[in-house]
Amino acid sequence: MGLITLKDWNKKQPIQLCEEQVRRLVREGLIYPPPEKYGRAYLFEETAIRLKSHNQTASGITSNSLCRRIINGRKEKK
Repeated sequence: MGLITLKDWNKKQPIQLCEEQVRRLVREGLIYPPPEKYGRAYLFEETAIRLKSHNQTASGITSNSLCRRIINGRKEKK
């Protein structure tokens, strides 16, 4: 899987957003897998997807309890 720029990744999306909105999604952790920061630019994997919320599962990323606790906080285990 190759890395592409934010602008190229955004062009491949069904609805293109302005670059600042995509950067905001990156900062909020709503792109999976998270892009890499390279200097001032973000590099996305070609297969990166936008999550609708922090609780959405993407390819089983929240399949185990540790991942769910990391994402949602310590609510589940005491």
